[in-house]
Amino acid sequence: MITGILVCHWVRHCSYLSQISAMMQKKLTLLQTVAAAGVFSAVSCWYGFMFGRESARRELGGIIDDLRKSNTTSIASSEPDANSKP
Repeated sequence: MITGILVCHWVRHCSYLSQISAMMQKKLTLLQTVAAAGVFSAVSCWYGFMFGRESARRELGGIIDDLRKSNTTSIASSEPDANSKP
């Protein structure tokens, strides 16, 4: 009789320990999921920043070139002829 009670108690105890172990594994899995999401988010932000920066550099480079071209043509057209006298 006592052996049966001890076995029943041991089974309950093992079941309780397995439930705790399963919860710890779930927490660890949740922690791993959050960590992986954080790493993915950081890498995505970095790539987005670098891509955006390069795109902006190209766009601004084009605008600067256009301004330089228009500035040189306006300077050339506004300069008086060196041989002409006022």
